[in-house]
This record gives sequence, C-alpha cells and structure tokens, in this order.
Amino acid sequence: MPMPVRLIAIQPTERKGSYTEVDMEVDAPHIKDLVQFAERLELDNEFSNPEIISQHRERSRHGVAPGVAMEIVARYRPLPQNAAIPAGSRAGEGLGMAGSRSRKGRSLASAAVRGVVHER
Repeated sequence: MPMPVRLIAIQPTERKGSYTEVDMEVDAPHIKDLVQFAERLELDNEFSNPEIISQHRERSRHGVAPGVAMEIVARYRPLPQNAAIPAGSRAGEGLGMAGSRSRKGRSLASAAVRGVVHER
C-alpha cells in the first residue's frame, strides 16, 4: 500500500473459482493519492478491472485532519508461484501515472475528479 493511502476495510469474494473480487475501502489526505492508487491497481498484473464505486470526504476525528475515502472493487488473480514478477509490480512500486489505461473512454482520474463516481 503506497503512502499516504491507508487500507480501512477489505472484503474478498470468491467468484466461481476463476478469480477473487476484492472490495477495498481506502483513505488518504487528498483525492489525487487515491486516484493514483486506483491507477496503479489497473496497471498491476495481479489485479484487473478496478472500479471506483464511491468516494466521500471524511470528517475530522480526534485531532486527525479530514481526508477522502474511496471504495474500489477489483478482480484479483494471483500470479502462479513460478511466474516471474515484473520489476515495479509489487505493491504498485515504481508505477507512475504515465501510460495508464482508460476505462470506457475515461481515465479513473477523470472519473473521480469530475465526480462521475457516486457520493455517499
């Protein structure tokens, strides 16, 4: 998990043995950190089809500054144990935003920034 993104909740669900769907709730101080994390998932070899389900601003709690929370669902298919793992694919390390793929004609970044995702 890249800093400053925090994993708040995770719910894996097996889908007929072919893949596991992972529902994650993450938060960070700024939306750009969460968008970058979602884009890294999109480029990762073990995750596919990341989708931003919702986003919302968090309230200040016990002296902790407010941030942004996001729910992301992605498919997870672990690489075979004997498969070579490309450099930079572990935990999104080394992956930048350059060359990120778009989803249905819109990048994940534009979907989040333009408010295409549902607010809670």
